[in-house]
Amino acid sequence: MNRRSLAALCALPLLLAVRPARADGDVVVYTEGRLLDSSDHPVTGNVTLVFAVMKAEKAVEAAWTDTFALTLTDGIYAVALGDTTNGTNIALPASVFGGDRWLSIKIGDEELLPRLKLGSVPRAASADTLGGLALADLDARNDGRYAPVSGGGYVQLQAATPGTAQTGSLNLSGSVVAGKLVGDGTGITNAAAITLGGKSLTDLDGRYAPVSGGGYVQLQAATPGTAQTGSLNLSGTVTAGKFAGDGSALGGVALAGHNHDDRYVKLASAGTPLSVGDLASTGTVSATAFKIGDQSVLSFFDGVQRPCASGASIQTFSAASGTWSSCPNNWNCSATPSHPGCATSSQYHTCKEILADPAFNGSSGLYWINPYGPNSGIPPLQVYCEMVADGGGWTLVVRNNGGSWAHDDCNTVGTVTAMDQASTAKLSDATINALNATVYRLSCKSLITYWDALSRPFNACSQGGENKRGKNSLSDGYTNLSSDDNARGMAAGDNSVGSNMYYGYSSANTSTPGCHSAGWGGSGWMMAR
Repeated sequence: MNRRSLAALCALPLLLAVRPARADGDVVVYTEGRLLDSSDHPVTGNVTLVFAVMKAEKAVEAAWTDTFALTLTDGIYAVALGDTTNGTNIALPASVFGGDRWLSIKIGDEELLPRLKLGSVPRAASADTLGGLALADLDARNDGRYAPVSGGGYVQLQAATPGTAQTGSLNLSGSVVAGKLVGDGTGITNAAAITLGGKSLTDLDGRYAPVSGGGYVQLQAATPGTAQTGSLNLSGTVTAGKFAGDGSALGGVALAGHNHDDRYVKLASAGTPLSVGDLASTGTVSATAFKIGDQSVLSFFDGVQRPCASGASIQTFSAASGTWSSCPNNWNCSATPSHPGCATSSQYHTCKEILADPAFNGSSGLYWINPYGPNSGIPPLQVYCEMVADGGGWTLVVRNNGGSWAHDDCNTVGTVTAMDQASTAKLSDATINALNATVYRLSCKSLITYWDALSRPFNACSQGGENKRGKNSLSDGYTNLSSDDNARGMAAGDNSVGSNMYYGYSSANTSTPGCHSAGWGGSGWMMAR
């Protein structure tokens, strides 16, 4: 190919584009052209082209050069100078362009003339700026005015002074990916378009609590920024890292390691019951501190009674002191034979005298008395003394089992040992009268009446000898009752006392044994004091 043909080809190369400098400082220059032979026919086949960047139009020394082996069709070639992606070509540094440069193209040893001036290349490289900053400088000078774009490059947010807060709107098509949102979000507009856990940012104003695994729980539909009130109802377990405050608004709280004040009791372990009866404390736990509403719990039990261990005496609870009244000492005559009424040689006349002894501190039970006196020659006998009911001091003289007439007898019947013994028993009429009682206490079918023991001697073996003065309580006055000449012991001829209370037997009753209180056949007992 002669020089003329080469000259003819020189007019055909074109500079198509300059790709901006990459982060490594290189550029790529795109050029293409068409090679024709001396007959102006397109060259087809393999050719070798040498491209060089020259510092002057007639310079001999090249600032940069690279060789391309091409296969042409219809004479067309297209070359990316400085593109190293194929692994064989040479990079084209942007520093090559320090002023006007010319492109030289050679085929073999022959150069296509004239050279192509690359005056636009330096301007293209230096024009790769944003906000007056070269792209190569943006990595080191990311001062808040630029946002990095995935894949390289930056988007200028605002032409503001570096370091100042950016204002204005940013409108982008496509997706904006933010690694982190910083600040309180007060400057975000159109926040409804941004969601977290399926909830718009406009809703995340303190009314919602994030849930592990995604989503939110609405706490209260309150004004954003105000303290949240109301109740939070959740299924499952709610784990709180810390409760702030003094805990006064919390109910049923037992937190390990929490410093409770005097309004809370720390349980040994979660879920265990609280035992008030056995509180471990270095100080005093006052029972009056336990309240229902504003009333002490103890006040609900004021005056409540319970039996003593002996079963006969009674204790009474006092809300004022928070204590029970004292029980008599739990003693018995076998263990304390010197106790009043315990010795077989006892000279007490009645149970009332034993109760009156200052040394007595016992309870109801069996004691020794001698109704006839120490000089009578009659030995003491053991009787049951009721020391609590109706002031105590009562001597049990009759136990009437409703299935027997045995108590209708003037003589001693069996042995009287208890008010509820199964067998009928009584002291003799002589012994009963020797007690010099002033009042009898008669029980029939659980109804209790009181009879004047001074009006006439007790007589359980003959008819017409009944006691006719009775009353329904110790505090009442006696009522003179109608007579029944066929009754024995005690009888009320009308309904004013005990619904016609009869000790036993009447001419009107020959078949049903027992005492009478609104009907025959009753069981009961009689005491004297």
